[in-house]
Amino acid sequence: MGRIHGVIVDAKSGARVTAKVHIHDAQGTSIRPPDSVEKVGPGLPFFYCDGEFEVEALRGQADITIERGTEYTPFNAAVQIPKEGTVDLTAELKRWAELPAAGWYPGNTH
Repeated sequence: MGRIHGVIVDAKSGARVTAKVHIHDAQGTSIRPPDSVEKVGPGLPFFYCDGEFEVEALRGQADITIERGTEYTPFNAAVQIPKEGTVDLTAELKRWAELPAAGWYPGNTH
């Protein structure tokens, strides 16, 4: 079985950032690190990430989406997983807006 090692960084500063990560393997199954916190409930499954993750994946294509708040453009990638070995992925998340500078701050409605 192959592996994906991912690092998530802010594109401007290069600093590692937290995010939520969706990974679906070649069979369409959601995969996550065994010790991660997974979102439960309706919608696409994802796990919370502190800026670095590693998962085992079946050989073939894995589809990855990484999101970090409203002001960042989601990162999408399709990677080919080998039968054995590790695919290294660096996800640079880019801000499309500086919402705090415009007086907007994150919140949760539930």
